[in-house]
Amino acid sequence: MDMKEMNCIKQILIIISISILIIPSLFIYGFSRDNTLNDDERLINVISSYENLNTSFFEAYNLGQFGQIAYGITSSDFNHDGFDDFAVSYATSPFNYSTISIFFNDGENEYNRDEVCIFNYSYIDSLDSEDYDGDGDIDIIFSHSYHNNRSRNICGYVTILFNEGACNFNNGRTIIKLGNETDEIDKRHNPRITSGDYDCDGDIDIITGDMSGNVELYLNDGKAVFTNYGNIHDFGYASCGLSSIDYDKDGDIDVLIIAANNESDRHNGKIYLKENTGIINLSDNKTTDVIVIISKFVNSASITSVDYDNDGDIDFIVGIMNRIYLYQNNGGAYNKLLICVLPPSNEGFGDNMTFGGLVTGDFNNDGFEDFIAGGSIAILRTFINDN
Repeated sequence: MDMKEMNCIKQILIIISISILIIPSLFIYGFSRDNTLNDDERLINVISSYENLNTSFFEAYNLGQFGQIAYGITSSDFNHDGFDDFAVSYATSPFNYSTISIFFNDGENEYNRDEVCIFNYSYIDSLDSEDYDGDGDIDIIFSHSYHNNRSRNICGYVTILFNEGACNFNNGRTIIKLGNETDEIDKRHNPRITSGDYDCDGDIDIITGDMSGNVELYLNDGKAVFTNYGNIHDFGYASCGLSSIDYDKDGDIDVLIIAANNESDRHNGKIYLKENTGIINLSDNKTTDVIVIISKFVNSASITSVDYDNDGDIDFIVGIMNRIYLYQNNGGAYNKLLICVLPPSNEGFGDNMTFGGLVTGDFNNDGFEDFIAGGSIAILRTFINDN
């Protein structure tokens, strides 16, 4: 890139930064709603069939590449039209800012994209979506790491974007802080989030994980004010894979956690089940049940729960480096089945699902759960259930 092109890009970024609403806080972030996309940009077609795939389980399609670091991804019917939509976070490459976009499902496996947030501090680590304030609209929460202009991340934050109706999101509010802003020794960075009504009071609560291995429960007072109820468990290292589901079908929301015991044993992580038999039990910090032992991954892995074959048993999709697996539940025993090996980008960069980028939903409205994958190179893919 020559000097003229670089100056042009700088001018464009200056214009963008002026147009973003800047809010003073512990860090600087900006949010904007993008209503300027033309018809070609707003309609995201499923453009190509996907190769290098075990078609016994899913048909996969590329939606396109969107910068880098699509680790945050969540699904919900954001516009209440009866179709499962999804929201995803990704960043410009090279990094200038992160963004959150909602992909509205038209029911024909095509999507209209609407950018609802610009975040200019760092990458976004994780997303989730629920009606956190009880007003009937689906809100979004996202997490990110705080670095204070150091070379390494120090701690983590969770921010909520309130949906004020018709998917108009406000400027956001920090609701959870993990760790100390001045010291990285606690390793409370790379935060991950999952949500559910864990205490069965009708409000949506939040569970967090991070590089420290701590998994914590935050209870909602009904007005999206969250209080730390305690540690679910300290796994020792990298509790960055989280998923909420009623695993044992008792009416309480349980938690699936991927974590390693310690940094030296990070290549032998496990999928843990924290069974919810009451809110006191959920936060008792006692040993959790191990469902599956995963080996040969670094730090953590991404996970989303799914009932792939509609048999009532909870299966899950796991992303480990550039591979995606289906762990199929057969009466409590799990078969590990390779779905695909993700190819590199056109520029030759390898993909990585370790820190997130998986979400399930019935995206083609056929009664079977599908999933969408992001990853480090932000190529979005739909995986349509072959059942």
